[in-house]
Amino acid sequence: MVDYLIQKCGLSIEKANSASKILTHIKSAEKPDSVLSFLKQSGFNDTHIRDLISNQPRLLTVKVENTLKPKFLFFQELGLYGTPFAEIASRYPYFLRCSIENQLQPNISYLRSFFHTDDNIVRAIKRRVKVLIYDLQKQIMPCIEVLRKCGIPDHQISSLILRWPFFLTGGPQWIETLVTRVEKFGIARGSGMFIHGVLAMGKMSETTMEAKLELLKSFGWSEQDILAAFQKEPRFMNVSEGKVRALMRVLMVELGLKPREIASRPKVFVISLEKVLLPRREVLKILKGRGLVKERVQLFTLASMSGESFLKNYVIRYLDRAPELREAYMVPLGISG
Repeated sequence: MVDYLIQKCGLSIEKANSASKILTHIKSAEKPDSVLSFLKQSGFNDTHIRDLISNQPRLLTVKVENTLKPKFLFFQELGLYGTPFAEIASRYPYFLRCSIENQLQPNISYLRSFFHTDDNIVRAIKRRVKVLIYDLQKQIMPCIEVLRKCGIPDHQISSLILRWPFFLTGGPQWIETLVTRVEKFGIARGSGMFIHGVLAMGKMSETTMEAKLELLKSFGWSEQDILAAFQKEPRFMNVSEGKVRALMRVLMVELGLKPREIASRPKVFVISLEKVLLPRREVLKILKGRGLVKERVQLFTLASMSGESFLKNYVIRYLDRAPELREAYMVPLGISG
């Protein structure tokens, strides 16, 4: 069996030794061969098979016609098959053990009530296949009811399931705790920003949140500054402490901006520091130094522009008069020519 797992499934010696202990009852290669043959016919390559069997060696013991084929057909009818299905199954094979009648079908039916099309359901599965493993009626529905009571519309809840389905598995009491925190930060129920506030709070523990508040206050931010920033862009609270410190060095120390000025533009926190903010800061320094733009032009304004618009209006436009812009902005982004 160890040799079989190495030669036919591509497992390492260590993985093969471990897996073989689970498969000691196999006396013939007939059933494992039929499983591997079916997987290859279904679009699984050698890497997919290696990862799948490493995670779930017991699959080599199942009957293809009774166990694997019905589930593969179930997902094929849904629109998930071939390489995309192989990639999901090889990384997260646990859902292949779920019952079609008792778990997969009820979950898919429940997802249809939110997503309406199978394409959207497939997208949700690709993002988080665990959505198939949960008992959606018992684990997800109570959390959804809490969100509905807060005035959050179904189309936002659908987006939440699609992008972060794991968020809705913490239980209704956890969601209610997040709701309370968001209200304390001044975002009212029924507001379009409320769901974003709940999601932001759900991505950090209360301890992490307290540490973030203390960090901002150490840079002179008042509670009102923090509340104002959160109400405009809740995601700013999810930025790492390292990035907050780096941003404060740039915005407060180098540019001399006040906390209130930064709090009024919190989207700057969710912009990439290395790829967007710092290169554009260098471009702005050069343009102001050469008198090519007015002094009142702010980094905030440039940071919010699309890459294409910024490149056209603040880099390419001035390259003949300030060729160093190429090194300051274009080279760091890997742009040549």
